[in-house]
Amino acid sequence: MLNRSLTAVRSIALANSAILRAQTRSATPITATVTSFQRLASTAQDKKSITQKKKALDKLKSQLTKEKKHLSTLETKLKQRTKVIVSKEKEREKKEKEKEKKIIADATKTYRGISGYTLFVKEARSSNITDVSKQWNSLAIDEKEVYQQKAKDINEEAKKLYTPKPKRPAEGFALYLKENYKRDGRAVEEVMKELGAQWRDLSSEAKQSYKLSQADKTAYEKTLKEWTEKRVALYNETNSK
Repeated sequence: MLNRSLTAVRSIALANSAILRAQTRSATPITATVTSFQRLASTAQDKKSITQKKKALDKLKSQLTKEKKHLSTLETKLKQRTKVIVSKEKEREKKEKEKEKKIIADATKTYRGISGYTLFVKEARSSNITDVSKQWNSLAIDEKEVYQQKAKDINEEAKKLYTPKPKRPAEGFALYLKENYKRDGRAVEEVMKELGAQWRDLSSEAKQSYKLSQADKTAYEKTLKEWTEKRVALYNETNSK
């Protein structure tokens, strides 16, 4: 009886041992499968993340390329715009200089007095110069003299305003000529020929004394500048009326 009980216990133990071994053998592949699946899932997730990041990077690169292209277009337009502005500014400055040059030329012209006839034509205000000329010729002498006197008065007043251009100080042969020319009854050509020969015979050191000094040049330039400014102001005032 005891032997049968022991045998039954051994059988149960052996069976449990066999079941345990079987469970262990079957659990190992399942665990490996789960681990492998987890690794695959992780790898797939990483690949998906990398793909998404790559797409985002490609998008940024595309945007950067567009921005660079847009910036290049703006720079080109800016250069063209700047070129146009600079060109217009140069043209404006050129016109201003030409205008200023013309004003100075007109303002510094030698004043030429008007005649009685010129004054009569101006007062007649007729476009037909032939008729005006006939009217002038039909005037009596005393009537013409009235216009002549008016013109004379105008010229005298104008000369007070339109002072002549300052003369540049003589130098070189001109100064030598001014200091040594004497009227002695001889022909001008003969005297000039003699003085010319004397000038050529002078040494370089002697000729240096006839050069205009820097102080004289500066003084003349200042006088000329003041005269020019005065004439231009008078010209502008006259033409603005």
